[in-house]
Amino acid sequence: QHTLRRSVESDDRSGAWDHGACFQVIRYRPSKVTISVVGLVGVFLLTLVLAATSLLRNTRQTALGDSEAQAERFVSGAETALNRSLLGVDVLLASMDGLLTLSSLMPEWIDGAAASRLMFGAVQQNLLVRHISLLNGKGTVLASSDSNGAGVVLSLPAGFVDEVMAQPVSTLLVSAPVVSFVSSEQVLYFARHINLADTSKVLAVAEVQLPLLTSIMIQGVDISGLEVTLERGNGQLLASAPALDQLSGKNLTPPLGNRAGLNEAQHLSARLSGLPAIVMTRPILYRDVLITASVPIDAALTAWRTQRLFIVGIAIAFALMILTAGGFAIWYFDRLANARLAIARSKETLDQALESMVSGFVLLDAEHQVVTWNRRFLELCPWMVGIMASQLPFQKALEVTAVHE
Repeated sequence: QHTLRRSVESDDRSGAWDHGACFQVIRYRPSKVTISVVGLVGVFLLTLVLAATSLLRNTRQTALGDSEAQAERFVSGAETALNRSLLGVDVLLASMDGLLTLSSLMPEWIDGAAASRLMFGAVQQNLLVRHISLLNGKGTVLASSDSNGAGVVLSLPAGFVDEVMAQPVSTLLVSAPVVSFVSSEQVLYFARHINLADTSKVLAVAEVQLPLLTSIMIQGVDISGLEVTLERGNGQLLASAPALDQLSGKNLTPPLGNRAGLNEAQHLSARLSGLPAIVMTRPILYRDVLITASVPIDAALTAWRTQRLFIVGIAIAFALMILTAGGFAIWYFDRLANARLAIARSKETLDQALESMVSGFVLLDAEHQVVTWNRRFLELCPWMVGIMASQLPFQKALEVTAVHE
C-alpha cells in the first residue's frame, strides 16, 4: 500500500488515494506542454483567420476598383461616341439654313416641295436620323425629308415646339421620348430654331429612333449586369439599355444633375433596377443631359466570389493541417510523458527493492560505471560515502576500498 500511494502521488494526472473507499480518484490536469501546444495552435489559427480575412477584404476592394475603372472607361467611350453622333445631328439641323437659304426668305416664300427634295438628299448622309422636318411656330410641317414631304405626321411632345422657339440663341434641344405615330417605336426629337428674313422663326426637327441611339451608347461592350441611361439632370429618362418602356420619360430617383461627384464612381442605387451599384455619371456636350453607367455590386463581385471560395478552402485546409499537427504533438508529448512516468515508476520500484535488501548492491552499466546502489552498500562500506556517484568508474570504487582495507 505504501508503494501504491507513492506511485499515485508521483503521477501528474492523479489525485489523492481514497483509503476508505479503496479506489483512486483521477483528476485530469493538463500539462504545461499540452497548454503550450494548445496556445500555439490557437495563435496559428487566429493568424490564419486574420490573414484570410485581410486577403478577402483586399481582393474584394480590388474587384470593386476594377469594376469602377471599367465603368469609367465605358462611360468615357460612350460619352465620346454619343457626342460625336449628336454633333452630327446638330450640324445637320444647323445646315438647313444654308441649304434652304432660310435667313433670306420670308415665311410665304418657302417652297415646301423643293425644300423637301433638298432635305431628302441631306439626310442620306446621316445614318442616325430617320428624317428631318421644317416646322413653323405653330408646329405645322412646311417640308420634310420623308417620302410624304409636308404630309409627314410628327409625334412631338406637348410644349416642345414652344420650348425650342423660346430659346434666345439657337440651341439644340432634346425632347422627351415618345412613341412615333408612324412606326410605333420609341423616338427622340432633336430640334433648333432658324431665323428667317423677317425675324420670324422656323423649326428644324430630326427624328432619331431610340434603338439606334442605344446601340451608340452601348458600343457592343459586354459588362455583366451593366445598365446604361441617357437622362436629364432632373432624372427624366430619355433612353436606356436594357430598354424599359415602362420607365421611358419617367423621372429616376435620385436626380443626378446637381449631385456632387459627377465624373467620379459612386456607390448608389442602379438607375434602372435600384440594386446597390457602382454608378458612373458624365454630362454630355448638350445642356442638362447625362449619360450614366450602373454596374450592380452583385455583378461586380461575381469573379471575387470564386476567389473567395478558393481562399476559404485553402484556409480551411491549413486550419485542418494546424489542428492535425497540434493533435499529433499533444499525442506525442503525452506518450513521451507516459514513457517518462513509466521509467520513473520502474526506477522507484527498483529503488524500493534495493532498499529492502540486506546485502549491499551496486548496479554497473556496460562500461563498468556505477548506475545505482542501495543504502546497505554504504552502510557496509562507509568510506564510499561522498564518493559514490552516478557514472563513477567502478575501478575507482575498488581502489578506494583497497586503501581502506
